[in-house]
Amino acid sequence: MWSDDDLAKMSGDQRAELLRRLAVLNGVSAAETPQGVRRRHLFIDLVVVSSVALIPWIAGLVLTLPHHYVAHHWEVAWVGFDGALLVGLASTAWAAWKRRQIVILTAVVTGTLLVTDAWFDVVTAATTGDFVVSVLTAVFGELPLAAIMFLAARRVVKLTIHNVRRLAGDAQVDLSLWRIPVFAIDPLPEMPLGRSGP
Repeated sequence: MWSDDDLAKMSGDQRAELLRRLAVLNGVSAAETPQGVRRRHLFIDLVVVSSVALIPWIAGLVLTLPHHYVAHHWEVAWVGFDGALLVGLASTAWAAWKRRQIVILTAVVTGTLLVTDAWFDVVTAATTGDFVVSVLTAVFGELPLAAIMFLAARRVVKLTIHNVRRLAGDAQVDLSLWRIPVFAIDPLPEMPLGRSGP
């Protein structure tokens, strides 16, 4: 066991190597267990099957949905949706203010709600006098704010991964999100760490 003094005597490279090795032990190894691999495969299977099943569902909707439909509880649907949007915006503001990682999730959910709101506002107002207002609100309000939410979430993810990889001593800290593995710390070959002190 290392004391604080032992750790202070280590070089920056030795501490980075130690951090990297500890991250591997605590992160990657858990994902590579048979149970972890099985869960990942089940998740992938679920998403692929859902994607394939959605294709005939969409085709059926295109062929069978009426062009005009009177909706019941219209005000409940819109007020409830806008209430969810308010919760998303407020929780994103709180998470950003407190500098919490949950801001990634809240920003993505809120951005998605904003895009959905813009879509339904414009599509449902297409044949009414509210169409111009809906388009202007979407173009100058909801969609730019959604883009800000998505960009903020991406930035926090990239900064987090960059800092973890840098602290772990990885030379490649600025990889594209498409190339970074789910567990950002890759396994290491066996190397002696070297210990200072008695």
